[in-house]
Amino acid sequence: MQVLPQSELLKRLLSEIDEPRRFEVIYELARRPESLSQPCDILVALGVPKDAVSDRATEALDAIKELARNGDSSWVDFRWKLTAFVHVQDIFDMTVREAADPRVWFQQYYFYYESQRILAESVLSGLNGLYIASNALLRPFLEFTLLQNYYYRSSRKAETYSPIEEYFSNGKHPSWNTVLKKAVPDDPFCRPIRFRLQAHLAGLSESSLHPYHPDCSPVQHRRSEHGHSLEGIFFWQMTRFILDAALWAYYVNFPLLFHPVDVLRKFGYNGPVGLVVDKPCGETVKRSLSVEDYQAVQEYSFRQGVTTSVLQWIDSQPDLSDEQIQSTWNEKDDGPFPGLWEGYGLQMAKVRVLRAAMAFRPSKRRDPPEELLRDIETLAGWKRFSRNARAQQSGSSIR
Repeated sequence: MQVLPQSELLKRLLSEIDEPRRFEVIYELARRPESLSQPCDILVALGVPKDAVSDRATEALDAIKELARNGDSSWVDFRWKLTAFVHVQDIFDMTVREAADPRVWFQQYYFYYESQRILAESVLSGLNGLYIASNALLRPFLEFTLLQNYYYRSSRKAETYSPIEEYFSNGKHPSWNTVLKKAVPDDPFCRPIRFRLQAHLAGLSESSLHPYHPDCSPVQHRRSEHGHSLEGIFFWQMTRFILDAALWAYYVNFPLLFHPVDVLRKFGYNGPVGLVVDKPCGETVKRSLSVEDYQAVQEYSFRQGVTTSVLQWIDSQPDLSDEQIQSTWNEKDDGPFPGLWEGYGLQMAKVRVLRAAMAFRPSKRRDPPEELLRDIETLAGWKRFSRNARAQQSGSSIR
């Protein structure tokens, strides 16, 4: 006799087994980007609904905001970096190249969207006082960032999607030394950026992914074994440093982030997917860096060939009138025309959600055989696994 679940959560999860995935995005539009006074709300930037946040996390967030009101400008800087990280996706282009499965045009950005979720879980862990988990998640966040930039550069250098297709086929990427070496351009300007990325990877490995010195334990700084501490609620400072390094990697690989254009006026609602960004994106990128660093990276971006060629092409496009822009609105697919700016906001949100949804491969839910489950739980099963592994290694060495 089948026993029906009593838990409301279990009922909901069981009912969702065969339901399609759902993706939610947000696009905040400023008509005058230069007048932006505040970055995104932190939960909005992370894509976390307020009703999904625990009381403990809410208390920590309130405490951090109170400290920021007392003069800690680094919290605002952290939020600007989060906002810029959300906007980075708008530069992702979909180059049409021959591929075994055309969906790879979108799936090539899987690493970025997975890193978004890891970053959100890291911050939520810190807000809940789970400082070890929060720090431990920063390394995979940075690794996903490196893989994103590595495969972006590799695919464009090879002029084929075979590098990323190979990864999706066998699940294996090159060594981290190779990924790190090729994730950013090989030039003097990027040398300190690569060094910073390498230093962060090594530091995170020592401080959270392996056994660490007791001085690094959160227990050193709080009265009870679990919960918050005065030192611990500053966990986001480490997140800010790692996020900053991740942004640097994107900034040198996508130089057009530093040259925003009036996409709506040039293309209406039929603009290119990615390639260029609008002024709100450009402004958040500017706010995410110090004045000196922004000027340095912008000067570097001017020296990249893609910057000149794309900007020349943009300049060759005539400005559209309001009526011409409205004529590019697709009422059949998008409904009645809502207004120039409202329509642009809706189009940007639509592109973002399509990118995010298409970046993930189709679900392959499989129920594991009961025999395999039994083997995993027994010594005899693991003896068989060990013998099979040794036999395969022996066969490989003979061949």
